[in-house]
Amino acid sequence: GSNGELFMMEAIEAGDLVFDIGANVGEWTSYLLSIEPSALVYCFEPLPDIFATLQENLKERSAILNNLGLSSTSGSAAFFYYADCAALS
Repeated sequence: GSNGELFMMEAIEAGDLVFDIGANVGEWTSYLLSIEPSALVYCFEPLPDIFATLQENLKERSAILNNLGLSSTSGSAAFFYYADCAALS
């Protein structure tokens, strides 16, 4: 089978700039930095509780963490979140 995220990681080279949009708790970024520690990773996660876990999980990593979401338009928006469906671990 194929895994697009794994394929993308294999293409990242030393010093590349990477954006992790919807970083969740940081598993993807953590793995990426374990195989390419010189990558510059910007993580974006809008949910405060999940962002706190992201901060904890990546505190020893060089990622730049942003507690916000990204969109094609500027401004604020309602964000519906169901705690029992989120991956908090």
